[in-house]
Amino acid sequence: MRTHLKSNVFLFGTLLLAGFIVSNMYSSGLASIMTVPQYEKSIDTVVDLAASGMKWYGPSPYGVEEIWKATKPHLRKIVKAYVSTTFEEMAILAHMGESGFFIEQAQHELCGIDY
Repeated sequence: MRTHLKSNVFLFGTLLLAGFIVSNMYSSGLASIMTVPQYEKSIDTVVDLAASGMKWYGPSPYGVEEIWKATKPHLRKIVKAYVSTTFEEMAILAHMGESGFFIEQAQHELCGIDY
């Protein structure tokens, strides 16, 4: 009877552990499918920026000089959403989120903001 007890305990323990693992795998898969994504859709193109309606900021009005007289609707939206502001105000807005910022990319992929 002793040998049956050890084998029964081993079998029960193995089934209990396997059931626990399967249950957790099912629960985690279900939770990942049924939850809402935590992040908003990324803005990857100029059209996405215009569609987002996000205000974007820069240190001077020259940030939109090249597209100021554009006729395409998405570029017109971007020009209307641009706000020229100081670096101090941009620093405050950066911590609030929901804002875009103009950064100029120079040669050799260096980005510059004039302080």
